[in-house]
Amino acid sequence: MRIINKNSKNRIKVGVTEIGSYLEINKPIVLDWSDCDGSMGRYCTLMGLKDAKFISLTHELNSHTYKDYSENPEGLLIDFQPLLSLLENGLYFINYSKGSENPVMESYLVFPKRAVTEQTFINENKDDVLLFTSHWYYELQGSFTIATQSEDSINREQVEFYKNEIIQGKRPFVIGIYKSYITDESKTNETGDDNPELTSAVFLLDGHHKFLAYQELKISSPTFTICQGFSNSDAIYFDLGKLKNYLNHFQTDHLEANR
Repeated sequence: MRIINKNSKNRIKVGVTEIGSYLEINKPIVLDWSDCDGSMGRYCTLMGLKDAKFISLTHELNSHTYKDYSENPEGLLIDFQPLLSLLENGLYFINYSKGSENPVMESYLVFPKRAVTEQTFINENKDDVLLFTSHWYYELQGSFTIATQSEDSINREQVEFYKNEIIQGKRPFVIGIYKSYITDESKTNETGDDNPELTSAVFLLDGHHKFLAYQELKISSPTFTICQGFSNSDAIYFDLGKLKNYLNHFQTDHLEANR
């Protein structure tokens, strides 16, 4: 479903460029970028935590995640308007997928490491600062979603709770967001301004425990996906100056050297 967000609060943003992408929820939360080593390896790092107000909102909306919106997309927009109002202004494509008992490809949740300071690195006496402060993964087969919280924040009892819910036939969905070249208008690339191959990582806004429950049961999760579309370079940004406030200089050096 295509929507145009107007008069939004601009609190949830996705920055993207050729090397990688990041998610903001009032502030930078997580960054995913290429290791630029000639392979499909990638780094991801956790820059901040979601604030209490956003977490409270997702808890309030949790009961709606048990609904099947496949025949009621308008209801999805109504129920999740408090979340959608936090997005940037612009063009979006909203999709609800029911998931599958027999997925064609496996889905993986990638947990980032915390972007710790240089002093922590020195104290730990690590040999490779990027691997110590940034999770490395290899994007080969399957679909990858970037977590927006650390793995040590996961409550195993909550995962087991959702596994039981799923086994009983309930299908609560997760919520993901990404940014991509996508438009419903006929476009050409004659000016060189358009970026038809530029797409961000998919970031998990909410549903980490649900995602893991489905993953462990080898069932693809129902998903509410928010895609922010853009059709020219004016809609692209990647504020490395802002990110420097949340990363250590080893990470920013790598990003600057490979931009």
